Amino acid sequence: MDAALRGYVDGFLKFFTQEGYVRLPAVPLNSRVDPSVLFIGSHVSVFKPYFLGDEIPGNGICMHQPCLRTWNAKKAFEDSLIPAW
Repeated sequence: MDAALRGYVDGFLKFFTQEGYVRLPAVPLNSRVDPSVLFIGSHVSVFKPYFLGDEIPGNGICMHQPCLRTWNAKKAFEDSLIPAW
């Protein structure tokens, strides 16, 4: 991660932890936190236990999670494609 991006990430995490959010640790890309996915494609996979019943701490949770985005990977090198995302 380059220095500018690292600064944004650190600032994000510092702000929310100072506001009382619980910082969750990142997990490996292939952690199997969610057995329905091969790789972590979004922080949502890591938050899923909280959505499905674990109690979210009072002020909330935050994290920085590396992800492997593969949506539309088959079309990634098509020059005519302009992805909606």
